[in-house]
Amino acid sequence: MRYWGRFKDRGKLRLKFIYPITHSKSFRKSNPYCPMWHPKFLNGKGCTAYLRVDEDIRERINYGSEEFKKIYNLRTGSE
Repeated sequence: MRYWGRFKDRGKLRLKFIYPITHSKSFRKSNPYCPMWHPKFLNGKGCTAYLRVDEDIRERINYGSEEFKKIYNLRTGSE
């Protein structure tokens, strides 16, 4: 997937990723069909994926739990 910009959707920041061969004119000329047989390829759209970036995954981690402490000790012990 290829980065294609960022935008706000209902107050949430998102990154947009597109199917790279959709926007390559040289590839489109030589290959009229998607190699993965995606149905939207013929319309010129291809796959689009959105990644939410305003949400921080670190907020979900419970740093005080026993499981986290055990895994953290194993990881720092091996370093």
